[in-house]
Amino acid sequence: MTAGSPDPTSEGYMNSYTYNYKKSILLSPDALSLSGSGSLNSVGVTSTINWVVEIPPASSWVSVSPASGFGDQTLTVTVSQNTTSSTRTGNFLVKGDGLQSTVNITQNTDSPILTVTPTSLTFGSGTSGLPVTIQSNVSWSTQITYWSGSGWLMLQPASGTGDFTMNIVKSQSTPLGQQLHAEVRVVGGGITRYISVTVDGN
Repeated sequence: MTAGSPDPTSEGYMNSYTYNYKKSILLSPDALSLSGSGSLNSVGVTSTINWVVEIPPASSWVSVSPASGFGDQTLTVTVSQNTTSSTRTGNFLVKGDGLQSTVNITQNTDSPILTVTPTSLTFGSGTSGLPVTIQSNVSWSTQITYWSGSGWLMLQPASGTGDFTMNIVKSQSTPLGQQLHAEVRVVGGGITRYISVTVDGN
């Protein structure tokens, strides 16, 4: 050993050696924000140990390759198309030797979605309001066309963004014994849905 060289048997040298090879798992990026279409993405692993990928059951729309490895590698992250009516979130973990790091994933929906249920309503005697379920990932508005009478419907709410339960309310001033017809249109994202509304005159 030359003069001035560190003694490899010294405590300080060994502590430095241990520090330099400290266990670690780092992921970059640690968050992905993706469009609704299926896609491939890369995540870098920086590590000094063996590791495995773990995908929670709630993130079954995510796959990662390779599923295990050692040291520094690049992961290929594949997400399937999001055909739901809303943005979804998921994650996966890289784990090893008591350590773990997580990548959080947010995926928008793929295309405009607008559905209404039911598409036909009938107000019987004593019925003043009926619900309609709207499932959507876009902003929507409503229009009413009266085929008989006028002004006897109210929509609560008449517009919105995303999923809502809209109440279609019949006016208390509706003439007794008169059958009435109207059409409610729900419009959003280039999509139009129709709801037929009838007041039973009996």
